[in-house]
Amino acid sequence: MGDKGSGLAARFRRAVAARERAHRLEDEQRVSRREEATRARAELLSRLDAFAKETGFIQAKADSGGVTLRYEDRYVHFAPVGDLDRVTVEFEGMGDEKHALYREAQLGDRWVWSVTMRRRDDRKPFFDEGLEALLIRALGLPEPSDDERSSDTGPGRSL
Repeated sequence: MGDKGSGLAARFRRAVAARERAHRLEDEQRVSRREEATRARAELLSRLDAFAKETGFIQAKADSGGVTLRYEDRYVHFAPVGDLDRVTVEFEGMGDEKHALYREAQLGDRWVWSVTMRRRDDRKPFFDEGLEALLIRALGLPEPSDDERSSDTGPGRSL
């Protein structure tokens, strides 16, 4: 093709090489996000297990299927979903509600408890108020007084 074709061929080579670099970078970032999400979920489940043990009255059972917290005859089960950071939440009396935990990027990857019923979606920051509300509802725990809450420096607030 001569000189004119050589210049075009070189431009195509550079364009294809740039696109391939961009694809490799995207793949590396995707793998990195997946690994970080998996680590975050494992840490969440471990923290829930440790929290239950620290209470002294909530029994915890952790296995590859997640973590189950029990109090008296009630339970709440946290189960990993997929290979990222989603967690389903199940307990007796949920009805047709769907409960899940996920990390919200817009909140600095903080954990959020989501309750979906019909077309309504209610969300709460999990370690700010969601864990307390969930344990009251799922395990039937008594609501801590505001005095206890303001002085709480335990795992429910530091998680």
